[in-house]
Amino acid sequence: MRYPSLSVAKKWSIYPDLICLAKACGNGYKCGIVAGRADILDSDYFVSGTYFGHIPTLKAIEVCLHLSKHDSKYDAADLNERALLVKEQFNAISPSIIRLDGWGARMNFVGSDLNLALFRQSLIEARIFTKNTFFLNHASKHHTDDFLMASHFAIKSIADGKISLKGAMPRKPVSQLVRERR
Repeated sequence: MRYPSLSVAKKWSIYPDLICLAKACGNGYKCGIVAGRADILDSDYFVSGTYFGHIPTLKAIEVCLHLSKHDSKYDAADLNERALLVKEQFNAISPSIIRLDGWGARMNFVGSDLNLALFRQSLIEARIFTKNTFFLNHASKHHTDDFLMASHFAIKSIADGKISLKGAMPRKPVSQLVRERR
């Protein structure tokens, strides 16, 4: 959904038997879609999941798919270009404290564990909620100026020693610990 023409398969005129799509279909909501040929999907099978029938997720998927079909502003290339601009502006603030690393509309914040914790704490206080991942979607792309302003304030506060951690150091998710072992 973030790839030009909405998917690699569509771009290259590939018609897969089955295709799995995830978060981009729900504009950031937890979701997954299994789609494919009718003769496969209409056979006897059973699939279940935590968010099956979750109304906000289904609505997010519906809106996202509607926009992708009918709204010329829903442009994956434009979204990736905007993300690259945000990355450049963010990294110009103080890449030695925290920087954005990655490609496309999903990138990671990189820095020391303490700086990342202080950064996230400051953003939460500014009512900007994020993990150690920056995710730009068609709903959030209109708030990049607010994100950059809050990020600038947070990073300057960290650099000037004007911010301290409230509470214990956050624990890293298991997935991150596994990636760090590689």
